[in-house]
Amino acid sequence: MTWLGWSLIYLGSEESIINSNTRLPAQIYETVYFVGFALTTMGTGDFIPSGTLWQLVSVLTALNGLVLITLSITYAIPVFQAIADKRALSSQFAIWGDSVKSILTYIENDLNYKTFADHLKSAPAQILLTSQNHLAYPVLHYFHSPTTRASLALQIAVLDEVLRYLPDEAFKKQPELYVLVPNTVKAITEFLATLSSVYIEAAQEEPPIGESANSENIAYRLTEQYSTIPISTRRRLLKALVEENGWSWKQLAP
Repeated sequence: MTWLGWSLIYLGSEESIINSNTRLPAQIYETVYFVGFALTTMGTGDFIPSGTLWQLVSVLTALNGLVLITLSITYAIPVFQAIADKRALSSQFAIWGDSVKSILTYIENDLNYKTFADHLKSAPAQILLTSQNHLAYPVLHYFHSPTTRASLALQIAVLDEVLRYLPDEAFKKQPELYVLVPNTVKAITEFLATLSSVYIEAAQEEPPIGESANSENIAYRLTEQYSTIPISTRRRLLKALVEENGWSWKQLAP
C-alpha cells in the first residue's frame, strides 16, 4: 500500500522521474519501479527525480521505506518471541495433566500438595506477562496452536477449573496456597479482562459443572472473593475462549 501510494504521487506529474541517460520522462511501469527501489534502497541510478521538488520527495520516500522496514523488523522479532513464550507457558501447564480430572489425580497423588504449590508460584507472573504481550501485540490472539499442549486458551481454562476443585486438605498442608491461589485467580482474571475487552464475548451458556464441585470449599470461596468477574461469567468467557481457539469444553471437563 505504501508502494502504491507513493507511485500515485509520482505519477501525478509526467516528468517527476526521468531516465538518467536519455533524460526522457519515465514510463508508468518505470516510475513504479523507481518508487520500489526508493522505498527499499537508494536505487540503481538508471532513473532519477527531475528537479529539486522531486528530489526532496524522493528523500521522503526513502525515509518512509527505511522507517517502515525498520519498524516491521523490530515488531516481528518480539512478536515471535511472545508466541514462543506463550507456547512455552502452555506446555508448562500441560505437564500437570491434559484435563481437570488428570490434574486433580496428579495433585492428590502428591500427598502434601507441595509440587502443585511450587508450580503456582511462577504461574501468576507468567500469565500477567502474556496478558501484557496481548495488549502490546494484538496479533498474538490470532496465532492458534494445533495441539492441546501448546494451546494456552485450553490450558488456562483447565487451570482455572482446577483451582476451584482443590480440596480443603491442600490448604491445611500447604498454607501458602491461601496466597498462591488468589494470586493465580487474579492473574487469570486480568488475562480474561484483556481478551474480553477486545476479542471475545462470553458464551451464552455456562459449561457444565463437575459433580465434585462445592461452593463451600476454601478454593471456591477464594476464587469468588478475588475474582472481579463473577464465576458464572468467568466460566462462560473461558468456554468462549476455548471454542474460539478450535477446542471443545469436553476436552478439559472433569
